[in-house]
Amino acid sequence: MRPKANAKWYFIAALLVVLAAMASLAVMVWFPNGKSDEPVLISLNKPVTAMSSEKAHEPVFAIDGDAASYWASSLGTAGMTWMQVDLESIHKIDQIHLRNWVDGKRFYHYYITGSIDEANWFPIAVKSDDRPAADEGDRFQVKAVARYVRVYVTHHSANNSAHISDFKVYGHPLAAKAANDAHLLDIEQSAVDRETYSAGQPVSLTYSLRNPSKDNKVTLSALHVKIFKLSNPYVLLEIPVQSGLTVLPGQSVKRTVPSLWTIPNDMPAGSYGVYFQFQYDSGYIDERYADFIRVVSGSERTVYQIDKHNYKGIDVYTLDGGMSAEYAVQKSAEMLGATVSHTWYVSPKGGTFPVYGTRSFLQRSIQQTVDFYNKEFGKETPFDTVIISTGVMPVSYISRTMKAPVLPLQYLVSLDTIKELRSILQYANANGIPSFASIGYARSMPMTAVAWMKLLGLPEEYKQFLNQHQVKHVVLMGADETNGGEDLVRKVVGEGVNPVGTDPGDMYVVYKQRATAQDVALLNKEIKDLSEAPLEKYSRHLSDWEGGVVKRQIDGFSRDLKASTGVREIVFVTGRTSLGLYDLPTFAVLEFMKKNEEVFAADGPVVRGVTLSPYLLSHPFYETNIRYVPLVYYQGNTTQNTIDLRLNEMVRQAVRRYFPNIRFEDLNIWINASRNAGGNVAEEFKRSLREKGLLHIEEQNYGADEEWKPEDGMEAPTERIVEQWAASTTPEALQAWDHRLTPLSIEDLKTIARIYPNVSVTPE
Repeated sequence: MRPKANAKWYFIAALLVVLAAMASLAVMVWFPNGKSDEPVLISLNKPVTAMSSEKAHEPVFAIDGDAASYWASSLGTAGMTWMQVDLESIHKIDQIHLRNWVDGKRFYHYYITGSIDEANWFPIAVKSDDRPAADEGDRFQVKAVARYVRVYVTHHSANNSAHISDFKVYGHPLAAKAANDAHLLDIEQSAVDRETYSAGQPVSLTYSLRNPSKDNKVTLSALHVKIFKLSNPYVLLEIPVQSGLTVLPGQSVKRTVPSLWTIPNDMPAGSYGVYFQFQYDSGYIDERYADFIRVVSGSERTVYQIDKHNYKGIDVYTLDGGMSAEYAVQKSAEMLGATVSHTWYVSPKGGTFPVYGTRSFLQRSIQQTVDFYNKEFGKETPFDTVIISTGVMPVSYISRTMKAPVLPLQYLVSLDTIKELRSILQYANANGIPSFASIGYARSMPMTAVAWMKLLGLPEEYKQFLNQHQVKHVVLMGADETNGGEDLVRKVVGEGVNPVGTDPGDMYVVYKQRATAQDVALLNKEIKDLSEAPLEKYSRHLSDWEGGVVKRQIDGFSRDLKASTGVREIVFVTGRTSLGLYDLPTFAVLEFMKKNEEVFAADGPVVRGVTLSPYLLSHPFYETNIRYVPLVYYQGNTTQNTIDLRLNEMVRQAVRRYFPNIRFEDLNIWINASRNAGGNVAEEFKRSLREKGLLHIEEQNYGADEEWKPEDGMEAPTERIVEQWAASTTPEALQAWDHRLTPLSIEDLKTIARIYPNVSVTPE
């Protein structure tokens, strides 16, 4: 029997040899040398780059295998810095070791990302606790495939610098054939069940995957979802959702995970990226960003809001969230309601409160506008004219003089990353709202990036509004591509992006300070993934990011208006010079006064004063009620430009042309400024006005914000107006007075353009 046993043993041994050989062939896909599946150091002395470095502490010293040398870099204005290793080919990564500067007390926060193509990045590891840096460093057991590995340092407890003395990546090279032959699934859909989530709420995820191959089935050994907080403090979770899935050629599969994740009570508010990690049965791993979710604490705004208050019988409209475009809607309500409104509620940072992005942000903003008008002024109230415009400040005065509500061409969203912006745009365009976006920062809104979501055509909600309200005339308005301003941009490029023109889904990064070092630092501070975004090589001039329009927008709106509404006449109003549009309100109000001279002159001179109205503080209805002509100015312009050239020359000449009997020196000059709008230049304006012999100066408390808060002392300009009206008139009297005034027409705008050639009115 012994020989039989030996034969059996030899058979088993031979079988094991064959199986071992087969296993060796299998791992050959990953490890061409076939020697070992133990991870090896793959980052030693590989090419390395960094956002910045201190002298003699370049990033090469982080990967040289010597813990005594180190990379050092300032966190700078951006509050973060990074270094990146190029593994020179695609690798399977199993482990990462990182060691900071060690003194037993200091600690660092950082996160690590990877990429195959240096364009699409995914999270690998996060260190966000306050454990002091130790000699042994931090070790992460990971599962990823990447060529590029980057570490972002976001906090250092001792000072504003980053230090890495050892950065080691372990794994194995992936044979080129394995990468080239990998058949990957497409993400057709990824959607969560809510716009926002609060602590304790479960997240349900529905996704659809498609096999684009015509010939090859694709099998996943596992599908994981990574949840990565896109801003500080950084958080990374990995959740298995599927295993053993086979998708046939051309097939799509749809799955729902009813409870992917329940929001913990201590989870910080913010946006969280949803990444899919595909682990294929071939051993290949592919990771992609799919969508984002927003966790809120309860006070965050996700759509702008306009409320109405009543004080001693006077209605007051108040904007909460948004910026110039949303402000124009509020000022339209002021005009239609024959009343007053403030600028906006002021955040502790000094600017408007952020409106944070959700997937349907653009749709909700559009619907909010239409619903607000319909609720306040009736669903079928006829409007002869509607203005479709950016938030360029002069539009509020054109709205007043034409008695025309404003529908915004764009809306402002706050977010942390270009990834979120892409998701919002994809959702909007997929749901019939052609749009693109410009992303940058606003100094009055620190700790967040902001983007103007810009419409390329007429959304369905606007079409219905125009038809329900029997609109016959539309004024398209904004600064065109020749007006300058904050117009220097670089397009986010990539697969499927047209390098020329502006198409739905396009994204531009705006360089407000002409790409200076400070400008770039501020962009990196607010746009957390800016350094990962593939940008076109050279910058271009688009149009002013807040007040500007591009030709494709005008063409798209004109086409849709003609095809889908009863509008009979369309014009595009812009400036021929950078200040042409800012001068337009002066002429529009004077034309309005001339057209209604009998009403305005009933109890005294037609023109009684000039209002100096800064960005963004104006009261168009009130100003016409007290017979004041506006001078709209931007605080960044010099006193010489605003007072010497524009007030003392342009406004003086315009008043003389319309009303030659008015003596300019007799007019009151109202410096309508506040702490949050123009108050810093008020004293300088006063000195300049007196030097020009303009001595009838009206002042107010320049230390108060232009914000409706009656409980804080009624010092804001809006509050002073309401107190004055409450003591001297009634809402009924204001409405009756306004009812006697005939609005300007498009023909009147054309007349202004003939009088003042710096304004252009073009039929569309």
